[in-house]
Amino acid sequence: MELSSLKKLDLGGVYSLENIPNGIQHLGKLEDLCIQGVEVEFVQHISTEDWNWIMEHVSLVKFYSRNWIEIQNSRS
Repeated sequence: MELSSLKKLDLGGVYSLENIPNGIQHLGKLEDLCIQGVEVEFVQHISTEDWNWIMEHVSLVKFYSRNWIEIQNSRS
């Protein structure tokens, strides 16, 4: 399978993630993005520019803490 046809991406254990991962913009068929292991501050500090860059083609984006508690965001 080519990555360009990827529809769902789960990233786990990304405890030191500081930015939205580079390259997501090239996954044009991505529909569902789940990132687990981030802090609440990570979600709160995603810039509007970065958020719009993801959301223009990804319909479902969810963030979870290390304990799999969903982190709500104001943009979903």
